[in-house]
Amino acid sequence: ESETIARIFENTNSKQISNNQVNKNAVKQALREGYNIFHFSGHGSYDNKRPQNSALYLYDDSTDEETNPDLTLPEIHNLNLSGYQLVSLSACETAITGNETVEAEYVGLVSAFLYQGVSHVVSSLWTVNEISTSLLMIYFYRQIKEGKTPNIALATATKWLRNLTYRKLERFYQISFYELSENNSSRIVLEAYLESIKNNEDKLFNHPYYWAGFIITGV
Repeated sequence: ESETIARIFENTNSKQISNNQVNKNAVKQALREGYNIFHFSGHGSYDNKRPQNSALYLYDDSTDEETNPDLTLPEIHNLNLSGYQLVSLSACETAITGNETVEAEYVGLVSAFLYQGVSHVVSSLWTVNEISTSLLMIYFYRQIKEGKTPNIALATATKWLRNLTYRKLERFYQISFYELSENNSSRIVLEAYLESIKNNEDKLFNHPYYWAGFIITGV
């Protein structure tokens, strides 16, 4: 997912951090470098008992067992993100909040980014499907690249995913994935999926579980 999205913006000022390079220092440094979009593809968690422990999971390169390797709400709260037009949290349950009062300093991952000046945050309401999420996000960023606003881009991508058939997905694969390495994990997963549904004329992701999980918050 992230490699394909990076290719969409390869002729712009962009930076991809992947695999064991996705540690806290690298992510925080990149967030300070003046980009206007931050796309996170990975895992996250919301702690409803102690919201300040909610975090985006990163690679642990620390030798100090007392150091939390993940990007937590308090750390997000201390970043200056006022130049960011869009943050996409392509991970499970990133839109979940607890029953804290509106006066609480930390409510959820989305509110932490919004509080720091981000204009729009895309997040998820439940544990999302890997394939449908990757397709949704890639199509979403194609709409962003074409100049659509984040709200319109997500609505367009959602409608596209709901109506996606095998034939349409096969064409999309040829457009979006053919330049990737044959060893690319996303390409391998999608190729296997296409083979498993070959010639299926049904709408593959018409169930709300696949397309209704991602929402956008902001102004």
